[in-house]
Order: sequence, then C-alpha cells, then structure tokens
Amino acid sequence: MVTLSFADCPVVELRRYTLRLGQRSRLLAVFERHLIEPQEDAGMSLGGTFTDEDDPDTFTWLRGFADHDARLRALEAFYGGPIWEQYRDRANATMVDSDDVLLLRPTQPPHGPSAAVPRGEVDDRPRTERAILMTCGLDADAGESWCASAGTRALEDVLGVRVAAWRTDPTPNPFLRLPVRDERAFVWLAVFPDAGTRDEAMTRLDASDTDELDRRTSWRRVFRLAPTARSAHPAVVPSIDAGHPPQATTR
Repeated sequence: MVTLSFADCPVVELRRYTLRLGQRSRLLAVFERHLIEPQEDAGMSLGGTFTDEDDPDTFTWLRGFADHDARLRALEAFYGGPIWEQYRDRANATMVDSDDVLLLRPTQPPHGPSAAVPRGEVDDRPRTERAILMTCGLDADAGESWCASAGTRALEDVLGVRVAAWRTDPTPNPFLRLPVRDERAFVWLAVFPDAGTRDEAMTRLDASDTDELDRRTSWRRVFRLAPTARSAHPAVVPSIDAGHPPQATTR
C-alpha cells in the first residue's frame, strides 16, 4: 500500500509517452479504470495524469516512491503481478515509445508540490484545472542551484501560482525493464484553476526575460497540460509574492 502522499515522496518519476495516432482515449480507458489503484496498492503514489493540449498523441504522468528500495519493490510487485499481465497488451498496443522518463528528487532548497486534489471517478466530467510543465537540461551545479532558488522564485512571480520543482536523481536505475533518461535535468510544474488563467500566465511567461534561464540551461521544453478525470495532481495554490495571483477553484 502507499505509505506517503505524492507531495512527500523523495523519489519521483516523470513519464511522458508517445502514443499511436488516435490511441490516447484507448490508453486512458485502460489506465484510469484498471491501473491506478493497483499501482498504489503496490506502494506507488500517483501524482498527476495529464493529456497534452498541443499534442493529442501523448500522455504525461508522475508517480512517487518512499525511497529507491521501495521503488524497486513496488515496480517488481506491479509489473510482475496479475493486473499488469492482464492489461499490459492493451496498454502497450497504444504506445510508440514509453522511455521518455526522468527519475527525480527534491531540489535544494525544496519546492515540493502542494497536497493533491481528490481523485475523481472514472465517469466524472473533465477537470477544469490546467498545468504548465517545463523541463530543462543542466550542464553544471551552478545551473541547478540557480533553478532551485532564483529561477523558481522568478517563475512563481511570473505565473502567479506555487511552482513545484525537482532535479534529476543520479541513483542508478535497478529496474531495467523501465529505462530512464541518462541526463541531468530540472523540472517545474505549475497548476492553474482553469485554461484562461493558465494561458494568461503563459503569455506573461513568453514575454518575460529568459536570458538567465537560457544561459544556465542547455535545452528547454514547455508543455500545456490538462488533468485527466481521475488525476490526483497538486492543488492550485496562489503564489504569495506573485503580481498576478489567480483565485483557486474547485472542479
């Protein structure tokens, strides 16, 4: 069983799948009906499941673990168990690539996610929240330190909401059935009450000065995400010091 909430997990996977054309609804039908609770029963904490508003053939999700030993036990239990054996062919048939995965740990100083929203039911209407996910490549300690301090504060000021942040975990991956990317990266996640608020924040982000970020990172990818019906993503929390704090809303 899950022993930690996702917000408290010191080991996190960011998983982004490339899907076959038009197969995302088929994957979600399997994933949200059959694969969430069994993963959590095995000891994982699912921290958000998202569709990409700019790419209909992707699926992005996060899951956390109490530590690396717990991660290995949980992965062995789930992927060696009867539920995955029953549904793996249906899930895998929707995918072109499932290896775009970052193994992450908390930043220093930490910027953990807020407490999760309640998980919805399979037949619930779509959630109103929206998210921005940004991943960046790092070449040096100085870049990581800046991203975790001044960079995160500046991002919160621009976006107007609390921003969760993680950095690459260099611990070797013992579960070779599920590869992870061997590169140094930094990840930010911001959740907004609705699409309009998120898109206004994106406009501010696009207009902001990114020279320092460009100088300290080797690449950058930004994704506009929508939580799935059963996503237990971080709740919307306005940034205290932000110039444009949105009003938090519920479903």
